[in-house]
Amino acid sequence: MVTATEAAEQGAPTEGVSHSWRTEEWTRAPACRYGGYRNDLMPGCFAPQYEIKVQCSDGSDALEPWWMRYRRSNGTWSSWSMIGWYQCPADQLRAAAENAWARMRITPNTIHVQPDTGWVLTTVPTIVFVDRTPRTMRTTLLGTPVTIRATASAYTWNWGDGVESVTTKPGAAYPNQTVSHTYLHREGPVTIRLTTSWRGSYSTDGGATWRSAPGTAYTTSTPITVTVYNPHGHRVDCDLVGNCVSGADGPSDET
Repeated sequence: MVTATEAAEQGAPTEGVSHSWRTEEWTRAPACRYGGYRNDLMPGCFAPQYEIKVQCSDGSDALEPWWMRYRRSNGTWSSWSMIGWYQCPADQLRAAAENAWARMRITPNTIHVQPDTGWVLTTVPTIVFVDRTPRTMRTTLLGTPVTIRATASAYTWNWGDGVESVTTKPGAAYPNQTVSHTYLHREGPVTIRLTTSWRGSYSTDGGATWRSAPGTAYTTSTPITVTVYNPHGHRVDCDLVGNCVSGADGPSDET
C-alpha cells in the first residue's frame, strides 16, 4: 500500500479523487467478475477464477486497477473503492507524466523594458520583452527518464493605465521589437504586470519526440514600475546667435 502522492507518481488517476486533508491508502488489486469480491476490508477476489485479466495491444498484461480507502474523522477506515480501470504500461507512464506536469513549478518570466532608464515618454512606444526559452524539468517516472517541458503560449500585459493586451509573442529588444505600448496624455508612475500562460509536453526519449500534456499553467512575473513623462513645448527668448533664456516667452509674431 502507498500514499496518494506515491500512487500519483506511479500513474494513479488521483486528480479529483484524492484530497490532501485526509489520510489515504492506495493499492493495486484485480477487478472481479460475477460479483466475486473478497470484502470491504481488503480489495481483491475470492479466488483467482474470479479475477479479470486484460491484455495490452503489445501482448503484455495490463496493470491491475487502483483501489483507495481513507480514514474517517472517527478513526475508522472507509470501504475500498476501485479508482480507474486496468492500465497498460504506456498509459501508466503517460498518466505519471501528466501528473508531473500538473505539479511542475515554473519560473516566471522577467520583464525587460526599453528604455531601461526607469522613465518613458508619452510620445515614444515603451518596448517590453521576456525570455522565450521553455522551462524544463527532468525526472524519473516508473523507472523511465522523463523530461517535462513548459512552453509559453500567451502573454497578458497590464500596462498600468487601464489598458490590457494579450500577445503570443515574447517581444524583442530594439530595433527588432514586437511588443510595445504608448502611453497617452499621462504623467506619473505606472506598473507593468505580466501573466504568462504555459502549455505542457513531455518526452521519454531525450527530447527526440514530444507528447502534449493536458491543462494550462499560469505564472505572474515581478511587476516593473516606470515613470511616464508628458513633454510640453514652450517658447524661449533667443537672439540671432542662438543665446536663449529658457522659460520665457519668445518674441511674438504680431507687429
